[in-house]
Amino acid sequence: SAFEIGYLAASIFAQQQRIHLIWMDDVKFLCPVPIGSVCSFAAVVVYSDTTNRLVQVKVTAEVTNQETLEKSITNIFQFTFQSDSLDRHIQPLTYEEAIQYLEGRRYTLEALHQLE
Repeated sequence: SAFEIGYLAASIFAQQQRIHLIWMDDVKFLCPVPIGSVCSFAAVVVYSDTTNRLVQVKVTAEVTNQETLEKSITNIFQFTFQSDSLDRHIQPLTYEEAIQYLEGRRYTLEALHQLE
């Protein structure tokens, strides 16, 4: 599931420190998933906050059309995890990574605001 792959990505990034979910943002539903479709998930750590020990993970779900083999993104999930300790930073290298970093920062700040 999306949560499990997001949890694994955050756990690996946090170097196997104990982590727990503190916030899940609204799920974006981009298109329907036909019955019998093949779905795949991909997770990427897009932002980290060492002060609050937070890791922001973006998970995308894709469906493959079995007739055309065309892939399309069906859902986007945003998870905010907190670690016992965190000393790793995200350093965007491309424009696309920088956009994801800023988006991840925005989701992280929103999670902190909602939890206050």
